[in-house]
Amino acid sequence: TGLCLPCSDLDVACLGPVGLIEPGPWPLRRFAEELRVSGLVSQLEVVESAKVPIVKLVHARTSISCDVSFNVEDGLVTGHWMRRHLELHPPLRPLL
Repeated sequence: TGLCLPCSDLDVACLGPVGLIEPGPWPLRRFAEELRVSGLVSQLEVVESAKVPIVKLVHARTSISCDVSFNVEDGLVTGHWMRRHLELHPPLRPLL
């Protein structure tokens, strides 16, 4: 969308063919464990109770904060919607 603040995080949606990524908390836990042993992150939290379960992390070298979800397309749909409306109504951009 091109919208961001200095304190914004990066949102990542991992999507795959139906059945490739299991539903439920297992992908989040497995991903978090792989990150934990890799040493790539300085902070790591699995948030299973959120409306959209995510892994929250901070990349160790760059200090970039990131939220990762699996098989949830809500963010992509919202991003497309926002981009379309910003193109239709350019005066909205400075208000956001």
